[in-house]
Formats: sequence, C-alpha cells, structure tokens
Amino acid sequence: MKASWPVIIFFSFFLVPCFGDLIDDACHKTSDFNLCATSLRSDPHSSSADLKGLTRIMIQLGLAKANQISAQVKLLLNQSKDRGFKQCLQICLEEFGYAIDPRLPDAIKYLNSNDYWNVDTNLVGAGNSAETCEESFTEPPGYTSPLAEVDKNFDHFIEVTRDLLSQLKQK
Repeated sequence: MKASWPVIIFFSFFLVPCFGDLIDDACHKTSDFNLCATSLRSDPHSSSADLKGLTRIMIQLGLAKANQISAQVKLLLNQSKDRGFKQCLQICLEEFGYAIDPRLPDAIKYLNSNDYWNVDTNLVGAGNSAETCEESFTEPPGYTSPLAEVDKNFDHFIEVTRDLLSQLKQK
C-alpha cells in the first residue's frame, strides 16, 4: 500500500494540470475570455459546474445586469424633465423589462429542458433590448444616450453567453 502514495502524488502534480480548468477551456472559446472567466469566477457555484451550469450562471448574471440597468433607467426617468428624453427612457425601461421577464427566465427554463434553440432565441431577444434602447435615442430630435456604455456592455455580455451556449449545442 505504501508504494501507491508516490504514484498518487505523481498523478496529482503532473497529470491533473494537463486536464485544465473547464472555465478557462470554455471561456477561451468565447469572444471575450476575460469577461467570461471573471464573470463565472465571481459565482461560487461555477467551480463545480459543467458547461450547462456555466451557461446557466451567465444567464443569471445577465438577468442581474438587466435588473441593474432597469434600476438605472428608473432613476434617470425620475430625474428627467424633457418629455422626448423621457420617452426614450421609457422605451429602455420596457425593453429591459422584457429581458427581465420573460426572456432571461425563459432562457433558463429552456436550458433546463435542453431546448437550446429557444435558449438562443431568448438570449437574442435580451440582447436586442439594449440595441432597441439605444436606437430610441437616435429618433428625431435625437438625444445623447446616457446608457450607451451599459447597453453596449450588456449586449456584449449576452454575446459571450451565447458563445458558451454554442459550445453546449455542439456536444
């Protein structure tokens, strides 16, 4: 029995690192490794998750981001005096409302039932929320969007989440 300990030590030090880390492996196949890996590592459940679990975590993080953006829009609505600007913000509030319910919760529901096509459809819809929000500011008379950066970041986050989903669809 004593002879097996050196073998176990050998395998644990030399062979285990060869297998890599699922988060790193999956995130290297996305359009933004740093965003993916940092986001997933922020969730304590990610270390024990499989690829489907990592995708679920990213959708949940996207839902949290949508809620934060919605809260920011509500604050801006309360501060704004300009009627046209408020209409743009109202469109943003509606669009992120759709991302919050039903799109991202439905994406999780479909992920749980392995319906990856509908997961993707709902993720695309959630990403479109940011794009539609931004487009509302370009309508005449045209306003500078106070949400341009967060909308861009949200859309990008959804794209990275879709990159993980694409890997899952290939399995």
